Amino acid sequence: MSQSKQRRVGSAVRNGTIREMLDPMAAVQHNCDWGYDALDGWVIGCAGHMMLARDQRALDGLLWNRRLFKQLLTGEGIDTP
Repeated sequence: MSQSKQRRVGSAVRNGTIREMLDPMAAVQHNCDWGYDALDGWVIGCAGHMMLARDQRALDGLLWNRRLFKQLLTGEGIDTP
């Protein structure tokens, strides 16, 4: 496993590898419902993008669960994706 580094995205710090950072971003992008408010000229962000940019606790929880899942699969002799 490659070394984990910290990367700042918005006001949250991304801990983990590049892949551990990009996978949640790709999932949010796939399901994103960003919008544009023509009346005020503002971009309206989806909850997923806001979480990735600002919610440190959620990011740490996602990373912890991802690593735990891989550990459990390995313990059962199942190849990890």
